[in-house]
Amino acid sequence: LESRIETGPARGIISSEGAKQSYELLCSDFEYYDSKEPGEILMYTQSAWSYLILEDYPYASFSAWLSGLSSDTEERLAVYYSANPEKYPRYICVPKTSAFGELLYSPEEIFASAEKFGYSVEENEISYKLEKLPNADGID
Repeated sequence: LESRIETGPARGIISSEGAKQSYELLCSDFEYYDSKEPGEILMYTQSAWSYLILEDYPYASFSAWLSGLSSDTEERLAVYYSANPEKYPRYICVPKTSAFGELLYSPEEIFASAEKFGYSVEENEISYKLEKLPNADGID
């Protein structure tokens, strides 16, 4: 371990250079939200620390830690939003790859889901960022 992380909630942690670069790349990806009005956000990732970067964005899930990105998680979120409609996310951030470099979702899946639930999508090399369209309904 030879590199000190200089940004975000992990600032001061000593890590490998590769882990530091990956972490700082993810932190820089969240700069997208600097120009947005804060609102409920769902970080559809197992990186629970990601909520700590966006302090003014309440998390829109039953937990900061989602135990796997699967249909089970999606079902639990649907039940959660039915019981807590005020927590329905204005924003959703979906990383393109897992911590192991695996593709999580195809672009077709992301864009189809966004259209179904009334979100616009912006994409970069790291993630998909969805934003609720004005006057769009919540979960079907």
